Amino acid sequence: MNNYFDERYKFTHRLEGLVNAYGDDIAQTLEGALETITGKLMRLTAAAESTPSLERKKALLLKRKAEIEKTLAEIYQGIGQDMKAKAVETAMATPEIINGIIEGSLPENVSAGLKWSHVTKERALAWWDSSQIEGTFFNDYLKKLETSAAERVLQAARQSLLLDESMKESAASIQKALDIGARSAQRVLRTALHSAANWAEREMYLANADRFRGFRFQAELDRQTCEYCAFLDSQEYDLKDAPAPPVHYGCRCFLYPVMKDVIVDGKTVPFEDAAGPAYDKAARRIARLDTDPRTVHHKDGTTSTAYRGYEVKFVDRKMNYRDWMQSMVKSSDPGDVAFAREALGPTRFNLVESGKLKVESLYYQGKLKSVKDLKELMSQ
Repeated sequence: MNNYFDERYKFTHRLEGLVNAYGDDIAQTLEGALETITGKLMRLTAAAESTPSLERKKALLLKRKAEIEKTLAEIYQGIGQDMKAKAVETAMATPEIINGIIEGSLPENVSAGLKWSHVTKERALAWWDSSQIEGTFFNDYLKKLETSAAERVLQAARQSLLLDESMKESAASIQKALDIGARSAQRVLRTALHSAANWAEREMYLANADRFRGFRFQAELDRQTCEYCAFLDSQEYDLKDAPAPPVHYGCRCFLYPVMKDVIVDGKTVPFEDAAGPAYDKAARRIARLDTDPRTVHHKDGTTSTAYRGYEVKFVDRKMNYRDWMQSMVKSSDPGDVAFAREALGPTRFNLVESGKLKVESLYYQGKLKSVKDLKELMSQ
């Protein structure tokens, strides 16, 4: 379907826009809590240090822990409520958006003729209460983030005390601990919104199962694509058997509907007859290559590479991740080759570049094979 991928990725980008905007709100909320948390820590720590009684010292330190946990519990409860509201709102709006994307991807005289309706708030709330991230309910996952944030804050406070840091230095350490919590909450939100959109989209497809030949699992073609999603990319399934994205924490994948028939002048006709293979072939997938690299130096002495932008390329819609990576290895563009070398690692890249192995041979059950396993494969 022409333009389908363009419009579907725009939808994904709108979700990312919501994630980024609310991520800023989360960061500001936790930053605003810094004064409260720091004040309670300093007050109770000073009281504990000034008392000669070991029992009272222990009681004050336990109270310090309870106060921090209480403060963060209130904050994360609010974050969780806002996250739930945004996920429910996303689910309710998705069927109309996806139907519009599909209809807009077809020729002017052709209609998908899908049945759809807005997801009710009650159904979306029921979905939220039953939905999970890698086997953990969203509310429980947020509770884990809350507990981890409290542990990091208390650990930062203990280290500041041992290092005899000033209040300003201690506050900076605590803020770093809270920043980690903000980033983690943003990733949960990203997973929640993508889960909501994919669930509502799948519900619409289930209501029109007789209109589709199958569904193709679509991964993102970029640096962040995990091995498992790269392995699943472009595989076709019946709807009931298809993996339900997101398949892991932070997953950005979706299901591409392969139309069986469409409506032309009020009559149901095969999709191929109405749209034609040439029209369907015009749809192009989007691939992204990061640009403007910079070296990030970490406190533990290690370094990593971050990127300031990316270059968009368009590839055939039927090209899966492995075929795309193979094309990057063989490309005449040095940027493509550098991307493939970094993504695969130098040894795997050299094996593919030399023709000894194909990219598809590097994967097994959704994981990259170790170099040792690849050498054993070549010796067989």
